[in-house]
Amino acid sequence: MPKDVEPKESVFDIFIQDMLNPNISSIDDSICARIAKDFTALIRQNPDPKPYIKTCAERNPDKENVKRLWQLYQELEKKPDAKFNEFFNFISPLFEEYVDDDERGCIDMIGSRRKQKLFSEKTQLMICKTILRKGYYSGRPEESTILEAIALNPYSSTEDKVMAAKRLRSPDIARKAIEALEAERDAELAKDFTSEPQLRATCRKFWDLYDALNRLDPDYFNEVSPGFNIEKLRDFGFEYVEQFKQSLVDRALEAERLAKEQESKVQAQDQQIEKLNGQLKAEIKEKEDYKAKLDTALKEKATLEKQLRDEQNARTRLANQLDEVEKKLRAEKNKAVKFKDAAAALETGWGSKKGIEAFKKEIAEAYKDETYQI
Repeated sequence: MPKDVEPKESVFDIFIQDMLNPNISSIDDSICARIAKDFTALIRQNPDPKPYIKTCAERNPDKENVKRLWQLYQELEKKPDAKFNEFFNFISPLFEEYVDDDERGCIDMIGSRRKQKLFSEKTQLMICKTILRKGYYSGRPEESTILEAIALNPYSSTEDKVMAAKRLRSPDIARKAIEALEAERDAELAKDFTSEPQLRATCRKFWDLYDALNRLDPDYFNEVSPGFNIEKLRDFGFEYVEQFKQSLVDRALEAERLAKEQESKVQAQDQQIEKLNGQLKAEIKEKEDYKAKLDTALKEKATLEKQLRDEQNARTRLANQLDEVEKKLRAEKNKAVKFKDAAAALETGWGSKKGIEAFKKEIAEAYKDETYQI
């Protein structure tokens, strides 16, 4: 809805609104185009001595927008305004009956969101509706942007919102259109003398959204559709609407109760899951601790087994060394005995020379690398 305190609009906003005012443009686009040609000629310093806008003002003395345009034309004729000239050159393609490719690029700029912010919301709505009506964006993605801007504009009528909702096929935009229709319905019912035709027209607008909304959001459609039953509204008026609204409130409260109940169940489930997760984490930690201890024990076992093998190898080497020492000791003992026996034989003189030589040979055999003179 329009704001309670509207900001003061610039001369540019008022100019666009006067040029696109339904009193002119909805009757014949050529009127708007011909007035624009007057301003174009004036800005190019080649004005017609008999501008069309003067004739238009004379023929339409009761139309304020035409009066203001004629007054502005006369002011600019006396005192050119460079800033207005620049503005008009930018906005003028919007008033043309036919737009060529170069001018279509200008329309793209005028319809862009960034440039739209240069104008008041009321002016933005008129610009968007003109662009849509003239089909500049027909079949192009930009058309959806324009339709959405129309639907969301606070100055849009219910007809505007319904039209945008039908063409956009958006659940959100459709909801906003229905909210506007509900406000329109309630305002009509609140009158002392409710207009049945007006009420019927409002309901008809709602049912115009049937194809779009019932397919997009059937639950919501079924929820609000009883509120636009013209027979009930005509017979019971606000009483029916209040009962209908109360029914919606009751259903909303019931839905809220069920939602809270479900939320409690979910919370209980979450707590149970959290508890199970805690147990699982404890079991996983216990398993990891056991695995760590097992790994440590296996490492210690491997170390001890290695030490045992090393000790066994050392004992084997030591036993072999002892065997070698014992062999050497036995050999040395045998040698000593032989030497002793030989010495005794020589001292006593016993034994033949042949026996001595044999004994000598035996000793030499024991000490192959040594020579003994006996």
